[in-house]
Amino acid sequence: KNKNKNFVVRSAGLFADERPVSGNAKAVMDELGIDISKHYSQQITREMVEEADLILTMTESHANMLLAVFPDVADKICTLAGWAETEGEVQDPYGGTMEDYRNCRNQLEKLIERGCQNNL
Repeated sequence: KNKNKNFVVRSAGLFADERPVSGNAKAVMDELGIDISKHYSQQITREMVEEADLILTMTESHANMLLAVFPDVADKICTLAGWAETEGEVQDPYGGTMEDYRNCRNQLEKLIERGCQNNL
Protein backbone atom coordinates (compact mmCIF):
# COMPACT_ATOMS: atom_id res chain seq x y z
CA LYS A 1 0.00 0.00 0.00
CA ASN A 2 3.00 2.30 0.36
CA LYS A 3 3.30 3.74 -3.13
CA ASN A 4 6.60 5.50 -2.44
CA LYS A 5 8.55 2.36 -1.61
CA ASN A 6 9.44 -0.78 -3.52
CA PHE A 7 9.68 -4.10 -1.73
CA VAL A 8 10.60 -7.60 -2.73
CA VAL A 9 9.02 -10.16 -0.44
CA ARG A 10 9.99 -13.81 -0.42
CA SER A 11 8.64 -16.71 1.57
CA ALA A 12 10.77 -19.63 2.71
CA GLY A 13 10.67 -22.20 5.46
CA LEU A 14 13.13 -23.84 7.79
CA PHE A 15 12.00 -27.36 6.92
CA ALA A 16 10.30 -26.80 3.57
CA ASP A 17 10.47 -28.76 0.39
CA GLU A 18 9.02 -27.75 -2.93
CA ARG A 19 5.29 -28.32 -2.62
CA PRO A 20 2.30 -26.46 -4.00
CA VAL A 21 0.28 -24.25 -1.70
CA SER A 22 -2.36 -26.08 0.34
CA GLY A 23 -6.00 -25.98 -0.73
CA ASN A 24 -7.01 -24.17 2.44
CA ALA A 25 -4.32 -21.50 2.00
CA LYS A 26 -5.41 -20.95 -1.60
CA ALA A 27 -9.07 -20.75 -0.59
CA VAL A 28 -8.60 -18.16 2.18
CA MET A 29 -6.47 -15.97 -0.09
CA ASP A 30 -9.02 -16.34 -2.90
CA GLU A 31 -11.51 -14.80 -0.45
CA LEU A 32 -9.42 -11.61 -0.68
CA GLY A 33 -9.01 -11.82 -4.44
CA ILE A 34 -5.35 -12.88 -4.15
CA ASP A 35 -4.25 -15.76 -6.37
CA ILE A 36 -1.46 -17.82 -4.79
CA SER A 37 -2.07 -20.94 -6.88
CA LYS A 38 1.41 -20.76 -8.44
CA HIS A 39 3.18 -20.46 -5.07
CA TYR A 40 5.44 -23.31 -3.98
CA SER A 41 7.12 -23.74 -0.62
CA GLN A 42 10.89 -23.53 -0.55
CA GLN A 43 13.74 -24.04 1.90
CA ILE A 44 15.54 -20.91 3.11
CA THR A 45 19.07 -20.68 1.76
CA ARG A 46 22.28 -18.84 2.61
CA GLU A 47 21.81 -16.76 -0.55
CA MET A 48 18.32 -15.64 0.56
CA VAL A 49 19.61 -14.72 4.01
CA GLU A 50 22.49 -12.70 2.59
CA GLU A 51 20.26 -10.85 0.10
CA ALA A 52 17.62 -9.99 2.70
CA ASP A 53 17.47 -6.68 4.50
CA LEU A 54 14.99 -8.09 7.01
CA ILE A 55 14.00 -11.66 7.91
CA LEU A 56 10.69 -12.00 9.73
CA THR A 57 9.67 -15.23 11.44
CA MET A 58 6.29 -16.37 12.65
CA THR A 59 7.58 -17.57 16.04
CA GLU A 60 10.43 -16.99 18.46
CA SER A 61 11.53 -20.61 18.03
CA HIS A 62 11.83 -20.05 14.26
CA ALA A 63 13.97 -16.97 14.91
CA ASN A 64 16.17 -18.95 17.30
CA MET A 65 16.61 -21.75 14.75
CA LEU A 66 17.64 -19.24 12.09
CA LEU A 67 20.06 -17.61 14.52
CA ALA A 68 21.64 -21.02 15.22
CA VAL A 69 22.20 -21.64 11.50
CA PHE A 70 22.98 -18.06 10.43
CA PRO A 71 24.43 -16.30 13.53
CA ASP A 72 26.25 -13.77 11.35
CA VAL A 73 22.94 -12.14 10.30
CA ALA A 74 21.39 -11.84 13.75
CA ASP A 75 20.73 -8.13 13.14
CA LYS A 76 18.36 -9.04 10.25
CA ILE A 77 16.24 -11.60 12.12
CA CYS A 78 13.10 -10.64 14.05
CA THR A 79 9.72 -12.13 14.77
CA LEU A 80 6.86 -10.55 12.87
CA ALA A 81 5.19 -9.58 16.17
CA GLY A 82 8.43 -8.04 17.43
CA TRP A 83 8.79 -6.02 14.24
CA ALA A 84 5.18 -4.89 14.65
CA GLU A 85 6.04 -3.87 18.22
CA THR A 86 3.46 -6.16 19.78
CA GLU A 87 3.30 -9.48 21.61
CA GLY A 88 2.46 -12.95 20.39
CA GLU A 89 3.31 -15.47 17.76
CA VAL A 90 1.74 -16.57 14.51
CA GLN A 91 0.73 -20.21 14.65
CA ASP A 92 1.32 -22.24 11.50
CA PRO A 93 -2.07 -23.43 10.22
CA TYR A 94 -0.54 -26.29 8.20
CA GLY A 95 -2.95 -29.22 8.23
CA GLY A 96 -5.59 -27.21 10.06
CA THR A 97 -9.13 -26.16 9.27
CA MET A 98 -10.25 -23.33 7.03
CA GLU A 99 -10.82 -21.28 10.17
CA ASP A 100 -7.20 -21.91 11.27
CA TYR A 101 -6.01 -20.61 7.89
CA ARG A 102 -8.35 -17.61 8.04
CA ASN A 103 -7.13 -16.73 11.53
CA CYS A 104 -3.50 -16.99 10.41
CA ARG A 105 -4.15 -14.87 7.32
CA ASN A 106 -5.88 -12.19 9.37
CA GLN A 107 -3.17 -12.18 12.02
CA LEU A 108 -0.44 -11.88 9.37
CA GLU A 109 -2.27 -9.02 7.69
CA LYS A 110 -2.67 -7.08 10.95
CA LEU A 111 0.95 -7.60 11.99
CA ILE A 112 2.29 -6.61 8.58
CA GLU A 113 0.15 -3.46 8.51
CA ARG A 114 1.21 -2.52 12.04
CA GLY A 115 4.86 -3.27 11.30
CA CYS A 116 4.77 -1.11 8.18
CA GLN A 117 3.13 1.75 10.10
CA ASN A 118 5.76 1.54 12.86
CA ASN A 119 8.84 1.00 10.69
CA LEU A 120 8.40 2.54 7.26
